[in-house]
Amino acid sequence: MRYYTTDFVPISKSTDDLRHNFMNRCDDLLCIKEDTYEVMGATKMSDYFRLYRKGDHITAILYDAFHFEDLIEWAKQAKRTDKISVYLFALSTSIYEEELADLDLPNLTLQAIPDDILQTYKKIFYF
Repeated sequence: MRYYTTDFVPISKSTDDLRHNFMNRCDDLLCIKEDTYEVMGATKMSDYFRLYRKGDHITAILYDAFHFEDLIEWAKQAKRTDKISVYLFALSTSIYEEELADLDLPNLTLQAIPDDILQTYKKIFYF
């Protein structure tokens, strides 16, 4: 059995701090959606790229499209049999889909961060 507690995103005068705090909370939502809770590696990889797994299912979350090459490098090491769900903070994934298609990972799916999360993000930061 798993349970989660909630917390408000702390108020900060810096928009960057608010954005960072909110993005960190998105991980939990995506892990629940994908049923992948184990952080790959000893710690989270970075502020812009994170990996979670459960068995052969991996959830990759890329928060900054400028670091897409890091995702590509990691994906080159992935097994063909892994089910990989990639989430990307981007308005469109079409450009990135072309690059990932060359990797020959038949079970890889690429999705923009779900619209509900982005809409909440926009409300919080008045975008």
